[in-house]
Amino acid sequence: MSKKILRMKKVAERYGVSISTPWRWANEKRFEYLNFPKPVPYGPNTSGIAEDALDAYDAERVAMRDTGA
Repeated sequence: MSKKILRMKKVAERYGVSISTPWRWANEKRFEYLNFPKPVPYGPNTSGIAEDALDAYDAERVAMRDTGA
């Protein structure tokens, strides 16, 4: 299990979106269906998302695509 936490800028780069988009995916009720991993604080004024949580999210999305769900 990876213990690496990606800062939100890296998360945004991973998905090709703006920095605010992963925050919205994780926290706004209208995106609840995405089940996007929640950011975790790991320092003063610093948050990120565990890389293994993002890997699991990606795998879940691929599985959904492959099964037509």
